[in-house]
Amino acid sequence: MNFSLIIPTMNRPELLLRLIRYYHGLGFGGRILIGDSSEERVFMETAGKLNAYVDRLFVEHRYLPGHSVSEVVSILAEDVITDYVALLPDDDFLTPSGIEECISFLVSNPQYVAAHGIGVLVSSEGGDCRRIDGASYYPQPELDSGTAAERLIAHLAGYSVSLFSVHRVAVWKRMFSPVAKARRPRDVRDKSFVDELLPCCLSAVCGKIKQLDRLYLVRQVHEDRYLLPSWFDWISSEKWSPSYTYFRLCLAEEISTMDRISQEAAADVVDEAFANYLQKWISRHTVMSGSGFSSVRHTWLPKPVRIMMRKLRVIFVPAHISLNSLLTSSTRHNSDFMPVYASVTDGPDGGK
Repeated sequence: MNFSLIIPTMNRPELLLRLIRYYHGLGFGGRILIGDSSEERVFMETAGKLNAYVDRLFVEHRYLPGHSVSEVVSILAEDVITDYVALLPDDDFLTPSGIEECISFLVSNPQYVAAHGIGVLVSSEGGDCRRIDGASYYPQPELDSGTAAERLIAHLAGYSVSLFSVHRVAVWKRMFSPVAKARRPRDVRDKSFVDELLPCCLSAVCGKIKQLDRLYLVRQVHEDRYLLPSWFDWISSEKWSPSYTYFRLCLAEEISTMDRISQEAAADVVDEAFANYLQKWISRHTVMSGSGFSSVRHTWLPKPVRIMMRKLRVIFVPAHISLNSLLTSSTRHNSDFMPVYASVTDGPDGGK
């Protein structure tokens, strides 16, 4: 398989080894690049256990202490020699058949820079990472506008993470080149921008993104997952302003080049798109926190746009995504889901 899977991990060897067992059992043919920021003792123990799986897998396990997720990904991006690549956290799963279908789509559709299939979010009562008690649809971006500016505006209007999509490697390196540069300026330290928002927005700016009707991504909610700060802690941090300035500059430069407009006009696009994203994000999280501000949710949007968003949500959220449907052998996504289900519920030793 002409594909590299980049897995950042830190002090969660049981989840990493669970993922490697999953790909070993399926005879995965891609390259697996692991960037491990764990304590040295944990890294060494994990390295020893990974030896049991190299008979059927290509695994490169690098020790990268003191690095953030985006730093790990940008470092490993330099080692990618395949034409296609995706990011996968150590607690999630990408289905091999979904990866193959995405690659086939990109081969036949050069105007697209990335593709993914259906995403699923699984959870358990009490957050136990060895149980699955529920499943729901996990949104990912689908963008087909003709200009970089239009794609950024659409992406931030209904934001979701694009890093799990299969990307063309040339685009991937463009997405993470600014992240590598951000390691040098001491004032670019906000992880929400550098680890997620900047590469995701650069993905949207660089080209079209497609969603295919095939189970592709399974994300897990559990007690040990990594969490970003609350909206108030985020925007009130001293890291926020200089990091946004860098985020704005990187996107404006790319939009200016892609759309052949001035950098000033491109910067205005970034400001407009991000202001809408921020207002919507704060409104949503204020409502979810039960702070008494439910009346302001989405009120910044014109009424016709709010009506259209509700219609689109009904149209594009697959109603058939539930744990019961995924576990039913006659349903479309069952064969792709069951190896994931078995990997999660078999326990730390994979049922051995």
